[in-house]
Amino acid sequence: MARYPMGVYSNPATGAWFRKEYARSRKKLGTGESCVRFRRTVGLPLDLIGQSTARVSVDVFLRASARSRDTGKAKQGGLI
Repeated sequence: MARYPMGVYSNPATGAWFRKEYARSRKKLGTGESCVRFRRTVGLPLDLIGQSTARVSVDVFLRASARSRDTGKAKQGGLI
């Protein structure tokens, strides 16, 4: 199972907070370029996942999403 927390990855301070809080769960943090992977759904730190979602307002999320699309277009030659 994977979760793609764009709000965590688009903000270095939020990312640092998430890694620190995840370490408190005593579970191994498995990450990809833009995802957090979980081997099992049992014992997921659901409170932390909810807090990481709530930390990012809709406006901030939409701006980050627009920036990532703009960056992607530049990398892909505008084909996205």
